Amino acid sequence: KYKKDNVAIEDQILAVQIQTGKFIQMEKELESIKNGETTVSPLPMYDNSRMIMNELNDILGLTMEYEVEFGKIEEDQDSNIVRRNVRIFFKTDSYNVVKSILTQVNYGEYRCVIKDLDISQNSGLYHADVDITYFEYKE
Repeated sequence: KYKKDNVAIEDQILAVQIQTGKFIQMEKELESIKNGETTVSPLPMYDNSRMIMNELNDILGLTMEYEVEFGKIEEDQDSNIVRRNVRIFFKTDSYNVVKSILTQVNYGEYRCVIKDLDISQNSGLYHADVDITYFEYKE
């Protein structure tokens, strides 16, 4: 029971660390833009699903087993922003690999937000279920 509780607490800590890292990155980008040091990198053009899939295949290659599901696409007609929902499931024998994968997804080439994260441990294996939203631009 204590081991499962520890895994749940570690999940929460990891999720907060990833979100904090993303916020810090965004704050640095905004400060850099305000200072005229850089411009915002553009969102990829719609339909970027093949490139996202290639990136996820590379990242998830560290796992024992994985699945990628592309879900509902949400379009904002006012801003031309498309939100592509993706769910990944993977299995690995190392918590460090779980952290590495989540970090690589979070700071990958394509802008995204990790919306939900569930990590469990069973028979020495870590099972992760991650909901991600990728952002694209549609003219």
